Amino acid sequence: MFGRTGPGRWRRFAPAGPTIYEISWAGRGLTDSEAAPDWNDRWSTSAGYSRNDVTNSDGQSPSAYKSGQYASVNLLCTPVKNATITGEFQWARRENFSDGFRVSAVRLQFTFKYSFSSKVRG
Repeated sequence: MFGRTGPGRWRRFAPAGPTIYEISWAGRGLTDSEAAPDWNDRWSTSAGYSRNDVTNSDGQSPSAYKSGQYASVNLLCTPVKNATITGEFQWARRENFSDGFRVSAVRLQFTFKYSFSSKVRG
């Protein structure tokens, strides 16, 4: 997500047994079968927040992972059939056990997708 040294990596290497809090929000029209909620025929959006807290022991390194947070919000537009344009804002934060290290990072990402479709008869 954020590259090899960014916040996306922080969550992958958390010790086993952490406390994880997650909150997700989506716009109007969300059903179980939808990947993204629709505001109307062209626009949809979603947002989410996650926090991971670890209870460290005295024997761990001062640089051991202690806490991480991640939030994102996106906006999708479908201007024509089979095409989607997306903008997404992501924020992440990591805190170490006891060495005082704390860092935040942000990312703004834009994506364009075109779905080529064909029917195969067999």
